[in-house]
Amino acid sequence: MKTFVRALVVSAVVACTTPLVAESQTPKIPNGTYTLVADSGFTLDVPLASITLVFADSILTANVDGQMVIRSRLTRAGDQLTMTDLEGEMACAMPATYKVEERPAGLRLTPLEDMCTNRSSVLAGVTLVKI
Repeated sequence: MKTFVRALVVSAVVACTTPLVAESQTPKIPNGTYTLVADSGFTLDVPLASITLVFADSILTANVDGQMVIRSRLTRAGDQLTMTDLEGEMACAMPATYKVEERPAGLRLTPLEDMCTNRSSVLAGVTLVKI
């Protein structure tokens, strides 16, 4: 009986002195395929309809005409999303950081820091709409 009481007391002490660690609830971009819808007056040399972005957990795949051109690892902290390109013919060497806004019309990614001007100029002029 003493062993049982001792184990119970030790368990209670450990439980009381161990800090509670809240599970990280870092918001993620909802998984799925998104199309790009241009802002009024925004034009691009490539038809936007040919571009899709696929978010799957912590990976973004950018496709043009169904072919992968960029695969990026994503990390999100609050309203900031960091993209680190892993592969693809249009991949950029430097990570990029964007502000994420979830709007009724779709997602908006506003460039905060992106050395890849092609990517940042496109994302600055579109809304991502889940299809």
